[in-house]
Amino acid sequence: MAFWKWYDRASRVDFAGTILGWIFDWKGWVVAIVGGSGGGVTFLTAAIRGRDPLDVWVLALVVAAALMFIVWVIILLLEKRRRPNEAPVLDTNEGTRVSAPIEPDLNAADGFNAVMQRSQRVHDLARTPEQLRPGWYESHMSEPEWIQGRIKEQIDQEIHDALRLGKIIAWGRIKHDHPLRPIEPKEWDDIELVFDSRTLTSVKPNVCAQRRKRNVRLGGDIVYVLVHFSRRQLLSLFPLQDSGLAGPRSLRDFFQSDFPALMKMHTELIFGEADAQDKIAAQGYMDFDSHSLFVGFFVPRSPRTMDVCTALSDWPQRMIDHFNNQIDVEKREPGSPSSTRMRDLTPSKRVYLYHEDSLSLQQHAEIERAYQAKGLFVFFRGPDYLSTQWTLKSGTS
Repeated sequence: MAFWKWYDRASRVDFAGTILGWIFDWKGWVVAIVGGSGGGVTFLTAAIRGRDPLDVWVLALVVAAALMFIVWVIILLLEKRRRPNEAPVLDTNEGTRVSAPIEPDLNAADGFNAVMQRSQRVHDLARTPEQLRPGWYESHMSEPEWIQGRIKEQIDQEIHDALRLGKIIAWGRIKHDHPLRPIEPKEWDDIELVFDSRTLTSVKPNVCAQRRKRNVRLGGDIVYVLVHFSRRQLLSLFPLQDSGLAGPRSLRDFFQSDFPALMKMHTELIFGEADAQDKIAAQGYMDFDSHSLFVGFFVPRSPRTMDVCTALSDWPQRMIDHFNNQIDVEKREPGSPSSTRMRDLTPSKRVYLYHEDSLSLQQHAEIERAYQAKGLFVFFRGPDYLSTQWTLKSGTS
């Protein structure tokens, strides 16, 4: 069993389209052995019977080629018969079998995010992350980051294995203007889905399937775009645990529930014109223990996320002034005759920026410079923060 486990892993190594890829292709081995054996026997038989040398070689090559073609056709027919076109029978985690029509009703990015954030499988993996395969550059990561990275890699691999075995089906478009078409299980020997942070958190998610063994002669790496799953299939394979976990579900929920020990004030900012508005949630946090007051913003998905995040650097002090003018909060410690009013709190330079869209390293740097120019320190809490918080929550539930 161990041999085949490592054989399967080696079969997915990226050999850049070279001949080394044939070493780990069992179908190539079968074709080569049968064809070579037949050609060799023909060669020896013809030579022993005293045939002309040219005839010997020609006969051997013809027989070898014919046998290789026949064996290859037989393999293709067997694989096609193993995967009928009718709706498959689904194996669920509970051991039950459900037969039902399936359809591409779930964007692959939404499906992967749902599995990562709310599935029982992720909850189980988070209990023993040290047993998962280590990733790259873990020495430069915090513990929540490398745990999240390992779990993400494991879920990615499990989805890929399910696709290869025909347990679930994915659909994709060859081009953006083409219709969705089912991706055959055998195709997953050579292609893989790309679940990177930008793909998973963009305004219009577009998960692609690209070649594992890249070959420039084949015309690029992308094979399918806009990949979809069947919601019923994916969630049968990775059941969600909505009823088992209480608490925040989205980044907005965390924005509202973070800093539970602090008093908060809420308002809303609107950027843009009527036909292209961005409604930004703003909060003021009153930390009476440290006598400080700071603000946070929630930026929902928008094609203008970068501009909005930068423009918000002008608003922290305005928000503090607004809150001071709108309400006067006073806190009195038990047994103490004195009290602390909100106006007495010192405005902090901290700004917490919650953003649903993914930002590149360059965009992070540009936004950070805008805040630093105004003497502020910005703390980003985006899609990675959401995934990390869910991982920690799953692992401690």
